[in-house]
Amino acid sequence: MVAVPAFVDGEAVRIPARLRYRLGGGDIKWFYQLYRWEFWLREQVQNDLERAGKETALPTFEGVPEARLTGL
Repeated sequence: MVAVPAFVDGEAVRIPARLRYRLGGGDIKWFYQLYRWEFWLREQVQNDLERAGKETALPTFEGVPEARLTGL
C-alpha cells in the first residue's frame, strides 16, 4: 500500500501497489504499479467534498473535464 494525500494537509489515500521486477543484463530492476489509483483518488475527493459541504453548510459543486468544455 502507498498512502498519499489527495489534497495538501488532507487525509492520506491508501492505494494498493504491486511490486514488480524485470531482469535485464544480469541486473534486477524493481518498480511498482499502482492498482486502480484513479478509483481510490476519486473516492477520497468525493468524501472530502461531502465532508466540506457538511462542515460548512454550503452547497457543493463538481465540474466537468476541460476537454468537454471545448465543444461549447
